[in-house]
Amino acid sequence: MGSRKSMESSGYSILQNLEENCLLERVQRDYNGSPFIDKNSVHMHDFARDMALHVKWKRIMVKARMQLKELLNGEEWSEYLEKVSLMYNFISKIPQTMNFPKFPKLTTLLLSHNSLKEIVESLFDHFPNLKILDLSDNPLKKSFSPVLKLQALKKLNVERTGLKEIPQGLEMLVNLRYLNLGCTRLLKKISTGLLSKLCWLQYLVIHSILKNSEEMRELNKLEVFEGRFCNVEMTSIDITLELTHQPPPPSPTTSTTIELLSIDSKKKMVDEEQYCLLLS
Repeated sequence: MGSRKSMESSGYSILQNLEENCLLERVQRDYNGSPFIDKNSVHMHDFARDMALHVKWKRIMVKARMQLKELLNGEEWSEYLEKVSLMYNFISKIPQTMNFPKFPKLTTLLLSHNSLKEIVESLFDHFPNLKILDLSDNPLKKSFSPVLKLQALKKLNVERTGLKEIPQGLEMLVNLRYLNLGCTRLLKKISTGLLSKLCWLQYLVIHSILKNSEEMRELNKLEVFEGRFCNVEMTSIDITLELTHQPPPPSPTTSTTIELLSIDSKKKMVDEEQYCLLLS
């Protein structure tokens, strides 16, 4: 299993190569009426994007920012689909039954920035081999227990949702490498011993207070951690870590906020619906 650092470096190299070959360009922004070039952001040329979508239309479906209010019907889903982006829409409900078959090749499903309040049990019956699932920025209130069906899942993002609890059985996601539970304000506690069972995690963000820092010692693959611990006196520290040799987090003894390392992206995609194209 490669480290996140090596994968990140490879990703930046790919972005640089695409930019040098004029397939990506720097983003021009406006600040108080004055245009400037954002050196940390790139996006696809319209022509390159349209061409990529045309060539990969059977494998990739991008319907971001299309003002959709419900999932597309089965006729628009190709059996060869591998990646789907439905981000930045108004999808608020997923029907209990859907009139389309399974899509065994689908590995990426991006549903962030919608209006979903719950995930129905039957949804992932159609996508049994998902590896990347993004449900962030949805007003999810009920448990996301249907996700537990996704045994191949490697990345799960439920950041900025209304989740109140983590479903029992999360440890069944034995392939999970990335888990983002950041900014879930209603999530008050995590069951003791749950995180320690996710032994393949490389990236973990969790803003709920963790009462037992000892279980983090079991996560010896962890490279990036952002979270909060408290000790028996209920004082707490906020920690942002990038681990190189996977040492255990320090035992909290003070309420002072400590930032050990600020992790900042070098580049980001502004038009996030293009994420599917970069993953292909």
